[in-house]
Amino acid sequence: MLACPIDEVHVEKGAEYLIRYKWNTEVATHHFCSKCGIMTHHQRRTTPDICGINIGCIDELDYRSFRDVPMNNGIDFTLVDE
Repeated sequence: MLACPIDEVHVEKGAEYLIRYKWNTEVATHHFCSKCGIMTHHQRRTTPDICGINIGCIDELDYRSFRDVPMNNGIDFTLVDE
């Protein structure tokens, strides 16, 4: 996840597929793709002015280039070593 100010987040395409889920206190908001299920971004409960962005959802970034960030394959939670 990449952290950035929430007022700087703009969904450029695919917004029609996003669904939201609010947890517990209903402050944190998690956005998921209704087609594939990936969590695209979330608004934090503790810092609601900060948004966490799944960098795998940004076309211009190659998430594999971030070698110091642990990643998993999303199926069995083992770390991916590419």
